[in-house]
Amino acid sequence: MFTILGGFSLTLANEDRKLIPKALIRQYRIEGATTIACGLIFCISALPVFFATTLWNAEPIRYYLWAIPLLLFWVSRTLKRRVEGQGQSNAEVG
Repeated sequence: MFTILGGFSLTLANEDRKLIPKALIRQYRIEGATTIACGLIFCISALPVFFATTLWNAEPIRYYLWAIPLLLFWVSRTLKRRVEGQGQSNAEVG
């Protein structure tokens, strides 16, 4: 599901199609790439090896892999806010 949503975001961010304003293209690319990366992590964690392998006799590795998308979404939101902040500061200067 994440990879499909990421694909849609990247399709919207295509400059040739002109579906969104140019100011939003970079934000949609960041969002699409992050969503696709999260989807790939979930798909990889579904492999049987991640069900059986554990760290320090605790939970399977797949649970630790599922924490990575949370971090990626947090980082992408931080990047998105920086991009929005740069756009606003450039608008104020110009």
